[in-house]
Amino acid sequence: MRAADSVAEARALVLARDGGPGLPGEPVHQFQCRDCRKTSRASEGDPLLAEVWALKHTRLHPAHRAYCAVTTSFWRVDPDPGAGEEAGR
Repeated sequence: MRAADSVAEARALVLARDGGPGLPGEPVHQFQCRDCRKTSRASEGDPLLAEVWALKHTRLHPAHRAYCAVTTSFWRVDPDPGAGEEAGR
């Protein structure tokens, strides 16, 4: 496939957040301890609950001071309604 072909195909598609049934409307935030791999509960929208979990976790386990912030959002690709017949290919 040539680069020009892939660009033409991409023009026929739209990437957008997926707000489908059962999916959260906002990004979901979690923190994971890099020492023990324990993970905070998921927090939709506001990361504050996950951040507080990390602070409390370090207070309980003083040597655990490194974390990964994990933010999940849901996306989908659909045919571009403005692309005409090319969108369905």
